[in-house]
Amino acid sequence: MPHDVFISYSSKDKIVADAVCGTLESKKIRCWIAPRDVLAGKPFAASLLNAIRESRVFVLVLSEESNQSVHVLREVSEAVNSGIPIIPFRIADIELSEEMYYYIKSIHWLDAISPPLERHLSKLAKTVQTLLSVGEGQPSVPVAPSVDVPTTKRNVFPVRLLVIFAVFLLVGVLGLIFIQKTLSPSTSQVATQSTSEAQGPTSIVTVRPEPTSLAGGPEQFKDDFGIPMVLIPSGAFQMGSEWGDDDERPEHRVYLDAFYIDVYEVTNELFARFLNEIGNQEEGGESWLEASRIIFQSSSGWVTDTRYTDHPVVMVSWYGASAFCEWRGARLPTEAEWEKAARGGLEGKLYPWGDDLPVHNFGMENGAQFGDRGDTTVPVGSFGPNGYGLYDMAGNVVELVADWYMVDYYSISP
Repeated sequence: MPHDVFISYSSKDKIVADAVCGTLESKKIRCWIAPRDVLAGKPFAASLLNAIRESRVFVLVLSEESNQSVHVLREVSEAVNSGIPIIPFRIADIELSEEMYYYIKSIHWLDAISPPLERHLSKLAKTVQTLLSVGEGQPSVPVAPSVDVPTTKRNVFPVRLLVIFAVFLLVGVLGLIFIQKTLSPSTSQVATQSTSEAQGPTSIVTVRPEPTSLAGGPEQFKDDFGIPMVLIPSGAFQMGSEWGDDDERPEHRVYLDAFYIDVYEVTNELFARFLNEIGNQEEGGESWLEASRIIFQSSSGWVTDTRYTDHPVVMVSWYGASAFCEWRGARLPTEAEWEKAARGGLEGKLYPWGDDLPVHNFGMENGAQFGDRGDTTVPVGSFGPNGYGLYDMAGNVVELVADWYMVDYYSISP
């Protein structure tokens, strides 16, 4: 497949590399990045070499890991031998290894050490566009092949893995979202309870305990099932992102009434409890839950693999998620409610915790579980909460929301 840019990176820097790819392709610059563009059945090494030789610009995500990577060094060497312009995109303050120094010592690099990363990504995109236009009357920026996208509302949507555009996590969720079923586990939902601002926060459950406020933290209470929920205050927030895809622009202010939302993603154990009371029904041409080794039916009913009882439930249809919420006296959040909750009260930040890149350290404020960590989930609440006291609003699994999807809604909404 034709491309202009080859992206070289260490696997440990995949989040940043995917952000680079996403930014360039949003500017209609075709990229080649492994493993996405390695065709099945083709030798991996040969695919890399051909992709480098056919590219017009070579972007190197330069970090401590890539600086020491033999594989990255081979890619850089091939780019040099092929006479391809190299742009080192430095994301860490490092001293070049002797081998790397030999190849790029005289090349001006772009520093991307200080946050926010999006500012550096924008500069990188402009640099690439400039290099592609050298010797031509206008920039050579091929437009990617068109994809048929419905202009009417629908209830099944494309896959969007958070790991792919992790740096743009807070650009909003496209209505109903599914994750690839090859991941194990993969998809979850969050329940909300609506409130009335005029009468003060009152959930729609039949019996609502008196809310208790954590010291200096958000207002919490437990519903009839013992599930902790947090009050998201009423008010306006900035929704969308100018750095996101077309359907996430333009940014706009949205006002929401107060509502309660679950502190944690719904666990396998809780969803199995729901199935044992209601059953796994067919709706919309599919089962509420696609049975797997995680949750399965035995002679005693629906049971959970004991290793995953506190992991987020996956393989749930939108209808199943809605039925689960109704069983609890709640509902799925709207897209706007989810995004406001995910932002945790912050404005203009890349992640629920701010601009720091995510780390895979349990308990850390900027900790998160993305697909580059083995395509598996972790127990809910393994990392630090955001400003509203919510966990896993970045990574672990993607979450279902209530809205229908329309590709140009942001551009025509009030």
